[in-house]
Amino acid sequence: MKEEKSCGCIVINDKKQVLLVHHNKGHWDFPKGHVEEGETEVQTATREVKEETGIDVKVNEKFRYTTRYSPKEDVIKEVVYF
Repeated sequence: MKEEKSCGCIVINDKKQVLLVHHNKGHWDFPKGHVEEGETEVQTATREVKEETGIDVKVNEKFRYTTRYSPKEDVIKEVVYF
């Protein structure tokens, strides 16, 4: 079984609005992406938010939520959100 890991952020502004990304395939999601070699989880999360939205974020490392799922057969994916 192949394992993948991604990190991202649940971005909430002071008006309590949540940032979602609308992907070309039609689905909505929080900004996230694969961890690159040598990156920490926080570095990945902030890089992915910047790449996908153009927004610089400050990460609250005290909030860390992990989920695991199978996006396709023989793959287990772990996603860490800050």
